[in-house]
Order: sequence, then C-alpha cells, then structure tokens
Amino acid sequence: MHGRVEKELCLIVANKLRKKLEQLTPRPVLVTRVRDTFVALDERVQKSLDEKGAAFISLHMNQVVDKRYQDSQGIIVYSYGPRRDKARAYPFKKPRPMAAPPRGQRRSSANFATFLTKVMRKAGFKTYDPAQQDYYVLKNPDMPSVLIELGFLTHPDEGKRLADPIYQDRLVDALAHGIVDYLPTPKIQPVVASR
Repeated sequence: MHGRVEKELCLIVANKLRKKLEQLTPRPVLVTRVRDTFVALDERVQKSLDEKGAAFISLHMNQVVDKRYQDSQGIIVYSYGPRRDKARAYPFKKPRPMAAPPRGQRRSSANFATFLTKVMRKAGFKTYDPAQQDYYVLKNPDMPSVLIELGFLTHPDEGKRLADPIYQDRLVDALAHGIVDYLPTPKIQPVVASR
C-alpha cells in the first residue's frame, strides 16, 4: 500500500474534490469528515438527507487479498443493486437496516454511475463498466448515490499513482467536472462522502 492506508488517501482525495467542486460551482459542498475520524454508515446517509444534498458520492480504494487478482487495476463506479458482496465485512457496529431506494432513485443513481464512468474513460483513466452492489450508502432514498473505487491500492503501479498528489489532482479534476456536468443547476448541494 506504499506506506499509506485507504482512509488517509481517500480523505486527501475527498478534500481535494471538495475544493475543486467549490471552485467550479456556487453550491456548498459537504464532506462527512474533514479529519481522520470514523463516521458510521447510517450517519453518512443521514447527514446527506439532513442537508438535502443533490448527490451522494462515497470514495474508496480497492484492495485485493486473493493473489489471482493482484493485477487488478482501474476505477469502478457503483450504484445500488441487489447483489451483495460477501467479501466485504463491516467491522463496526451494524447500522440500522435501510430499505432499498425507490425505483426512480435507483435509475437516477445508475445513470449517474454510467455518466461518471464515461467521463473517467474520456479523461484517460482505466475504468470498468458501471457496477451495482447492495452497499448501505447506495440506499440513499432522496438523491443519486454512487460509490467510487478510485483504483487498487494492492496493484504495484496503481497503488503508487493513488498516493501521488499529481495523479490525485487529475482524478479530482475529471470527477469534479463530471459531477458538475451531470447535476442540474441547483439551489441544493452535492454531498461528497469519504471513507
């Protein structure tokens, strides 16, 4: 992991993304954490609902243990779907149950994921097709919600790139422009959630 852990790098990228979005749009931008503190899954979603956000973006970085997948690299943008990933155990207190988002919100989130995938590919990033998962933060009932795996920390080259401030700036620039281009001109704000 090149001396850095996911939560540190995601926090750096989330703060850079917030600043870039604030340069590109008059909307305020909310992040669920500005320091290395833990925020429970249900608190992340509730915070976005309380602030009446325009979108919810959860940033992560992939890590694989299985040696067969050590060469995996690239960005994956998820929206809500019924598929459940058994490999991801949540090591903290389980959040209160949350229903799947309404059908219209699922469609909005899937469209948002597809749009961001196209933006990242156009910017030259290796990006998988949009995927769906039953992640808690993707069940947000009131706004398009995506979870973005920014790359694989366990890939020797991509792990180094993810820790490189210049590469982070390129990622942030493409993402920020994609978010601003996707969202209608609003009075409400996007919400960026970091791991």
